[in-house]
Amino acid sequence: MGDPPEMCGFGALSYPRRENGNSPRLQSVAGPILRGAIASMEAAAVHVQPDPEVLERLKRPEAVLQMWIPVRMDDGTQRIFEGYRVRHTDIRGPGKGGIRFHPQVDLDEIEALAFWMTFKCAALGLPFGGAKGGVVVDAKRLSNLELERLSRQYIEHVADFIGPETDVPAPDIYTNERVMGWMMDEYSNIQRQRVPAVVTGKPVELGGQPGSRHGDGPRRIPLHRGPRSRTRMESSGHDGRGAGIRQRRAIGGHAAARGRISRRGGQ
Repeated sequence: MGDPPEMCGFGALSYPRRENGNSPRLQSVAGPILRGAIASMEAAAVHVQPDPEVLERLKRPEAVLQMWIPVRMDDGTQRIFEGYRVRHTDIRGPGKGGIRFHPQVDLDEIEALAFWMTFKCAALGLPFGGAKGGVVVDAKRLSNLELERLSRQYIEHVADFIGPETDVPAPDIYTNERVMGWMMDEYSNIQRQRVPAVVTGKPVELGGQPGSRHGDGPRRIPLHRGPRSRTRMESSGHDGRGAGIRQRRAIGGHAAARGRISRRGGQ
């Protein structure tokens, strides 16, 4: 048989191509968000001096699933949505990380967030690795039925990639307990048994825990400054009063770096 393609697609597992039949190389150059995450890790590594092989391994996700999800819309047409699930590592335990529905989701962002989930779980001593998922979609423009079809189709595509002992999804941007309930139900149907542990953030009635009933929707963080300080917003025509950053909880710093600034003037 000939060499495999650079990447398997359409709901298949992506894998790096091998050169000379032995050492794998990266299938693509890391995007800017992931490169920034890796640079932060390398800077911290100077102080703790980890095993170089461990450091090199942490620069790459363990597995990447990229998929194209067909969904029947309410008007009878079909739309294809691009989706991802990335597992950075399961050395410490099953992957753990949310699934976000947002039109600006891309593979670079998902890989970087899975990367950071590994370190967040390790810092808190949790027996999980890092993972993340997403679909490129403006969920606010979907009807409830369309959102349910998309949620269930996503799970149909990742069912062999997730599970209580391998990778446990959770709510994130524009996914909530209702979406998690649909996802748990679809996974249970595929497995032909009830599997509430496959996701967290589901309704209490379906085995979830009391707590936040919403995913990581856009937030605003107030900016405080001294009375005489001059901010970049002022120099660009904003007075800074009542300013806020539209934050996605996990990537607020990145959103700010992109200049996603909103204003609540007059306060």
